[in-house]
Amino acid sequence: MCCTGDLTNRGADDELKQVHSILGNLKIPYYVISGNHETNWSESAGLTYKKIWGDDRFVFSKGDYLFIGFPCGPYMKKMGR
Repeated sequence: MCCTGDLTNRGADDELKQVHSILGNLKIPYYVISGNHETNWSESAGLTYKKIWGDDRFVFSKGDYLFIGFPCGPYMKKMGR
C-alpha cells in the first residue's frame, strides 16, 4: 500500500505520530510519501517526518513491476504569494 502525501492536516508532530501508530497496525507493507503538510506546514520543518519514516523516497520491485515513489510539488511556505 502507498500513502501519497498529506498524511496530516497541520503537519503537527502529534498528528504525525498518530498516523505512524495507525499505519503501524497494518498487516501489509506500506510506503509513505510526504506532502506539503508534512514539509511546508510542519511545525518541525519536516524533521519529525524524517525521524519517524526516514527518507521520503522509495524504490522496490514486485514481480515484473518497479515502484518508484518521491514527493513533488511546490516547496514554499506561502503558495500563491
